[in-house]
Amino acid sequence: VLHGQFIISADNILFIPNTFTPNNDAVNDEFVVSMTNINIYRIQIFNRYGISMFISHDIFDNWKGTYKNELVPVGTYYYLINATDYNDNAIKKSGSVTILR
Repeated sequence: VLHGQFIISADNILFIPNTFTPNNDAVNDEFVVSMTNINIYRIQIFNRYGISMFISHDIFDNWKGTYKNELVPVGTYYYLINATDYNDNAIKKSGSVTILR
C-alpha cells in the first residue's frame, strides 16, 4: 500500500510517497513523485548526514534507492523539490521518504 502526501491545488496535483521498497519485485521499487502541469522540476535526495544521494531535473527520472550504483541502506532519506508550474508559480516541498525491504 502506497502512502504519502497528496495535494490538490487550482493549478496542479502533487503526490509524494513516504515509503518505497527497492527490492526488484516490480512493485513500488522507485521513489516516484507525481506532479501535474510542471514546467521546471528539480529534486534532490539526501541521507541523514546531509550527503546528496540523487539529483534530477526530469520528473520521469525516479530515484531507485541507489547511490553510486549501489543500493542504499534501509532507513529514512530527505528530499527537496523545487518546481515551477506553467503559470510560473513556485512549488517547494521537502520531507522524508523511508526505504523498506
